[in-house]
Amino acid sequence: MENKAEKILVAGAGGFIGHHLVRFLKKKGYWVRGADIKYPEFSPKDEADEFLILDLRDFRNCSEAVKGIDKVYQLAANMGGIKFITSVKADVVRDNILINTNMAEVCRLVGVKRLFFSSSACIYPKYKQEQTNVTPLKESDAYPADCEDGYGWEKLISERMYKNFYEDYGLEVRISRYHNIYGPEGTYDGGREKAPAALSRKIALASNPGEIEIWGDGCFPAGEQIISNPKIKCIEDFKINDTVLGVKGFQRVTNVFTRDYDGDLFSIKPEGMMPFKVTAEHPILVFRLKTFCKSHAPHWCKPNCFCHRHDCRHNIETWKGWVKPGDIVKDRGRHKDYLCVPKLKEEKKVEVDLRPFTLKGHGDGRPQEQASIPIIEIDEDWAWILGLYLAEGYSYNKKVSWCLGSHEEELREELHKRLTKLGLNYWEDNKKSTPWSKETHVANGPLSRWLKENFGSSAREKRIPSTFFSLPKEETREFINGYFKGDATSESLYASKRWKATSTSKDILVGTQILLAKIGNFGTIMWLNNWAGRGRSCGTLTYAEKPINVHWFQDEEFIYVPIRDIIKSNFKGNVYNLETEDHTYCLPATVHNCQTRSFCYIDDCLEGTFRLMESDHKEPLNIGSDRLVTIDELVDMIAKIAGKDITKKHLLDKPQGVRGRNSDNTLCKKVLGWEPKISLEDGLEKTYKWIEEQAKKVKRI
Repeated sequence: MENKAEKILVAGAGGFIGHHLVRFLKKKGYWVRGADIKYPEFSPKDEADEFLILDLRDFRNCSEAVKGIDKVYQLAANMGGIKFITSVKADVVRDNILINTNMAEVCRLVGVKRLFFSSSACIYPKYKQEQTNVTPLKESDAYPADCEDGYGWEKLISERMYKNFYEDYGLEVRISRYHNIYGPEGTYDGGREKAPAALSRKIALASNPGEIEIWGDGCFPAGEQIISNPKIKCIEDFKINDTVLGVKGFQRVTNVFTRDYDGDLFSIKPEGMMPFKVTAEHPILVFRLKTFCKSHAPHWCKPNCFCHRHDCRHNIETWKGWVKPGDIVKDRGRHKDYLCVPKLKEEKKVEVDLRPFTLKGHGDGRPQEQASIPIIEIDEDWAWILGLYLAEGYSYNKKVSWCLGSHEEELREELHKRLTKLGLNYWEDNKKSTPWSKETHVANGPLSRWLKENFGSSAREKRIPSTFFSLPKEETREFINGYFKGDATSESLYASKRWKATSTSKDILVGTQILLAKIGNFGTIMWLNNWAGRGRSCGTLTYAEKPINVHWFQDEEFIYVPIRDIIKSNFKGNVYNLETEDHTYCLPATVHNCQTRSFCYIDDCLEGTFRLMESDHKEPLNIGSDRLVTIDELVDMIAKIAGKDITKKHLLDKPQGVRGRNSDNTLCKKVLGWEPKISLEDGLEKTYKWIEEQAKKVKRI
């Protein structure tokens, strides 16, 4: 319950959040003491009723700061942006542990009513922040712990300590986990600033048009092929609102980036996948094997390695993270780094509406034909039939046809059985049959036109419809089965059947490879632009029904594929990048990600902090926005506010932190009945205008 007679200490009142909090509490009528090693840089020191210059690493100074105080907001810390906290880890951990242990003990001895501790989203595990389309972080995600080194671990340890003080001594503690707080009157230069302030400063100082350096991702040269709808196309051909395949399925392109580049270009060839080229600063997600076993056949040990079935007892050490192309490791002719190929997550029933494909034309508005099956729900039978159609089917003049070899009697019987089960009348055309093939036909105009539009017509232009990438796994498995039964040969290998499909359509081979990954398998592609010396492109896709002794391995999230070769060359020209709705898109070989973050404006942070302090909630609570944006988008927003045309120069040799971070505010809404309200655009406008004014004052503009 709010009590204006209470005396408040804001420890860390010389910092960004601290001095704003002093002002916030004073407006609410509280008596406020500030304490810090320095006065606020951008606000009057007399905003607090009393301001003590104290080094809170000293226990005696903490005692002086807390004397006569009812409630303490403990924000004092040695911290800064990503550049700072990744370069001075020891000082940060030492200073902050001293401050927090002193403050906890003094508050216990004095008997303060309540203490607030500002923790950080840096405590959340790195393994939950490896993708830019990151799942928002819940408070319960903190464990098993894998914090950011230094600052993150210190914050989590301090959280545990404060919780122990409550459990052992009854000290009332409230803990927030701040997510990227920004706003005016904060550090914007010198290395401790965070992204919104740093980018605002750079844009304020840039000419118009101008260029700024940002710490982030690279790009791809023209010609790199991206999986789109209706078919694969080159990255330079994409426009806003085009669709592209990401880890969650097909999605909309929200922005397209182009820039000049003069530097190293890396061609990466994963085992059994299409090669791709990236700029030198582009991050690649790899799974690194770090244990070399000399027992049996010398090898790098994978998780669940075969050598552990043969009396090896050593630990298997691995690492997963983002590296530059030039840092990918190969050793002794064996693969040490593996490319991480994501498994598509989306699973939903697919329905096909054939009614738009009925012919219109009678003068009285009646259609020329009726759809005998107006809506098709793609079940396992339909999936198998359409997979076979992808391999051996064609559509012409209101009929759908499958052309199978004369020797494929069992396959033809299976097709007829499934067609009958679905209520589709078929017939065999003896006139078109030859000694080598027989054709099966179904008369259905709407289905014929839908197939032609969504699967393509000629063998070279055939493709997998975009909706089929979201099929449930069983239907996906049947679709793949139907395709390989029609377009592949099989042989037994290592107690498993191996299938090899041949196609002139790269869309089919790459799409099927992605579908195989979704169901926990992997197919290897071999593609030649001059197949058998005939001057035409063609390729094969090979996979084993039961993978045994394969070169790849997997877990729930990824298929891990060895990187066979990396070739470096010099490149000068345009390079390209895309922004999408879930911040990912698929090359034929990998998923490209742009760093993402959520940002919370200072006024929202203060309101959430105060509400948490006055609440009965005793566990850590997120305070942050749940709106996820890329760093590229953040630059574009600030450039628009500034009215400047800004080009981005990406630097990957600078610290970047995790790939994506976002706040799950479910618990915040439940506990506080509140969530952040200020839009990113409004907050950035206030922040930019203040930083621009500061730059003018020091005559840098």
